[in-house]
Parts: sequence; C-alpha cells; structure tokens
Amino acid sequence: MYFFKFFTVVFAFCFLGTPLFSKELRVLFTGQLNGYLETCECGIDLTPGFVKQSYFIKQYKKENPYTIIVDTGNMISSNLKSEKILGIFESYNFVPYDALLPGEAELNLSPQKLKQISDNLKWLLTNVRIKKGIFSKEELIGSTEINWNKNDMKVKILGLWEENTLSKVYYKEKSELKYFNWTRYLNNKNSDLLIILTRSGAEFAQKLSNKLSCPMVIFGDYDKNLVRKDVASQLKKNVWFISSGKNGSNVGELKLDLAENQITSLSVKYHNIDPEKAKDDPSVKKIVKKLGL
Repeated sequence: MYFFKFFTVVFAFCFLGTPLFSKELRVLFTGQLNGYLETCECGIDLTPGFVKQSYFIKQYKKENPYTIIVDTGNMISSNLKSEKILGIFESYNFVPYDALLPGEAELNLSPQKLKQISDNLKWLLTNVRIKKGIFSKEELIGSTEINWNKNDMKVKILGLWEENTLSKVYYKEKSELKYFNWTRYLNNKNSDLLIILTRSGAEFAQKLSNKLSCPMVIFGDYDKNLVRKDVASQLKKNVWFISSGKNGSNVGELKLDLAENQITSLSVKYHNIDPEKAKDDPSVKKIVKKLGL
C-alpha cells in the first residue's frame, strides 16, 4: 500500500511535470542619474539626487532581502569635474546593486579609465568590448552576464547595447570599442527569467522580444508616459518593457509572479523621492560634504 502511494507520487511528478506553484520576484531599478548626486534646486524643481535615492533603496533591501537592484546607466554627465565623477562612483559602492549598465556618459571617460576608477562596481555590458592587439582577445568592460540564483528563482541578467547607441559615444578613441551583434547573446539557458538592461527604448525592446519567447523583462530608456502612469508596456505574452526613471527623482519597483514558465502577474510602481522630506544616506552625505556640494 505504501509502495503504491509512493509510486503514484513519483509517476505524477515525472510524467505530469512540475506541480503548479508560483515564484515571486521584486526588482528595484534606477537610471539616468545624470550627475545628480546631491539634492539640487534645478530650474523650478528640487531634485532629490542620489543622496536620498540611495537611502530609499537600502531601506527597501533590508525589508525585502531577495530583491534584484539594477541601473540602466548614465550616472554621470559629460560636464562633471573629475572629483564629482569619482564621488558618484564611490557612492554607488554603498548601494547593493546587482548590475550596472554603463551608459554613453560612462564610456566617454574612455573604457580603460572607467575600469581604472570604478572597477569594483558591478558593471554589465554583454556585447561591447575593448579592442586589443591584432592577435589578442578583446577586453571585457564588465561582466557579460550576471546570474542571480536565490529564493528558488534563477534569473539571468544581460546588458545589451543597440549599435546606434555606440554612435552617441564621442570618446575620441571610439575605434577602440568593438561592437558585437546582440542576437548572438540572447538566450535564457538555465534561467526562469531573463532581465535585459539596455540604453534603448521600446522599439529596440520589440526587436528583442521578436527573437526569443521566454519570460523576459527589458529595462530601457526613460519614457515619461510610462513613468507618470506607473505602467509597463507588454510587448507580447511573457515579455515586458519598463522605463527607467531619471535625475534621481524616483526609484522603480517591479513585482512579478512566475508559474509554469509564464509571467502570471506583473506590476510597476515609481516611488517619487521627496527632495525635502526623504532622508539622506549618511555615507553618501559624507561624500557630498567632502565635495562641497
């Protein structure tokens, strides 16, 4: 009798597939900081800056430890002094980011300099590399993929640039950068969910979705319509495009459920950081004061 019950359970598991159950995932996402390290009265508005944004992220992570944290690039801007650039990269060290996509502004420093002054950050750039000698392999700018395996969830994170993004890099030795077509890296092997960070918008995201059918979330360029309405754009079944915020004004929060290789629910909220009431991150505040901002 006991043998029969045991055989029945094994048979059901092996031949009827994995029992239906749901996996929950949370992702915090930022992007387009554009150098706003400190709280700034810019134009008619106060901008909270990374000093307040980072406090929010760290508190959220304490309350929700199984959260992925990503950034879609352009933390700095082209007109910043070197001291502030270093201060921004140092500040990002205080936040437990899982993946940082370098933007055009970061590569304008020169890839070698970027690696030199911020090599301890978790840069992720899958399909752009630094050319070496004729007989040497290309040098990676960061990781080519990041695998996040926690809380019974396997997530693969890629950082993909579209080719025309490279044209926005005005670093004088841009010929040192070698672009690889993103299609060769697009796969979800050994993962429940594919997360893609990109500098492009919904049009490029649609190209990505046409190449692969699997649970996939694409974080891309700022789209004020999505941010203002707290919505994501569904490109097709199981594939969503989500816009990053900008200027340190908000932190995006994604919640999704996965079951049987399907995204069964997904919601997005953009937390607006109050520049007057939100708390400062003490570690970042020290850097702001050191810089005299």
